[in-house]
Amino acid sequence: MPRTKKIQPSKPATRKQRAKAVAKVTKERIVEPLPITIDEAITNSLDGNAPRKRSTPKPQKSKKSSGLDIAAQILKASDQPMRCRDIVQRMIDDGLWTTNGKTPHATIYAAMIREIQTKGEQSRFKKTDRGLFTHSG
Repeated sequence: MPRTKKIQPSKPATRKQRAKAVAKVTKERIVEPLPITIDEAITNSLDGNAPRKRSTPKPQKSKKSSGLDIAAQILKASDQPMRCRDIVQRMIDDGLWTTNGKTPHATIYAAMIREIQTKGEQSRFKKTDRGLFTHSG
């Protein structure tokens, strides 16, 4: 079976046809004059007379407390050391924090450990025993 070459209707096949198509497009192209000249645009922008876009202030969103902030509040209210699972459970039960994660206790645990390591004595948390934390205030 002989192979046939498909010809694309949108693309001219020969150089001559392509040259004709390009010439036709350039003749048909309409060039509109600019409303102002380039020199005027430059002087307006340098003079400060160019129209400026007005920025509207964004509405203030109520700041949502982070899980770490809420954990610090819960530990401050507690009189005994707590495990991260218990802290997270209380946060969710009280409606203070919502999460879609599978292991929110691990997230809070890692954040508390990271704060203890980075802030040292200024940390809000203190690790008393394996897996137990208190408020350091």
